[in-house]
Amino acid sequence: MFKDTYFEVEGESADALLNQVNAISDLSDFSSKTARLLTHPLSFAPGFHFLKIIDHHQNPLKTLQVIYKSEKTIILDGTSFPFDFLAENEHLVLTPETIKSYVRFYFEYVRATEGPLFVVDSPDNIPWIEEPTPAARRAIFKMMQPLELIDTDEEGSFHLKSSIFYKNSLFESNLIVNQSGNVSLSNQELLVDNLPTVASI
Repeated sequence: MFKDTYFEVEGESADALLNQVNAISDLSDFSSKTARLLTHPLSFAPGFHFLKIIDHHQNPLKTLQVIYKSEKTIILDGTSFPFDFLAENEHLVLTPETIKSYVRFYFEYVRATEGPLFVVDSPDNIPWIEEPTPAARRAIFKMMQPLELIDTDEEGSFHLKSSIFYKNSLFESNLIVNQSGNVSLSNQELLVDNLPTVASI
């Protein structure tokens, strides 16, 4: 799954960001008095940052994820719209150095039809509800294909290979990402199914 180093936003900066977020979402009423704001820059979209808002004082726990640059804020709603916006407005910069971060982020925040689908590099990335035995963990780890850039073709599309978690199953798959940020999967091979995991997270 997607991981990065987060920085906490506080004070007037937090107030300004929450005002932006609350203004674009009918479901948002976050306050800097109770919400925690965590952010990091997006390597594949220079100038844009990812922002995660968490309010532990609301029950159930309330969270929201957005990307933002200056006064432009876009909610990550499970669709490809935020990524299409970046590409159409020439904010997307895909290179051999940024493509892995893009792929991880894309799968983390674009929801497939029947639930989450994301790249996994180790058993620790899998949302277990029942921890596997050490032997089972080692066996699964040996099956896994870490996200790897294989080639870049003449059109500038990136060809990668990865292990994919989807619907309680682990697959190995080829991925193609074009310069518009569109991601397609092919040659999926089932590695193991019926894992004791959370199917919808």
